[in-house]
Amino acid sequence: MRRALHAQRIALPRSALYPIGHPLGWRIECEAGTAWVTHDHHPRDIMLTAGTGHTCEHPGRVLVQALDDIVIRVQPPARRPQPPGLLASIARVFTGRQAVC
Repeated sequence: MRRALHAQRIALPRSALYPIGHPLGWRIECEAGTAWVTHDHHPRDIMLTAGTGHTCEHPGRVLVQALDDIVIRVQPPARRPQPPGLLASIARVFTGRQAVC
């Protein structure tokens, strides 16, 4: 399932489900209520209450279920900056010489 690449604030009624496909690095924060979070093919489930959050560390789909009326904030992973010198290293591999970046 595709999600927008910006934070979303989502209100769900009791028993509603909210799926997140390819959640690796996504952050789920509970603002109100109690949410149950489960990763496909992972034995550990997570309970979130108001003020708590979870960063997804597995690529399998995630389901968030509202155990009562909830408000959650779902944030995509932050873009990781390129390490210094990465472009120069890549250029050396492909050209065999020092690059100026």
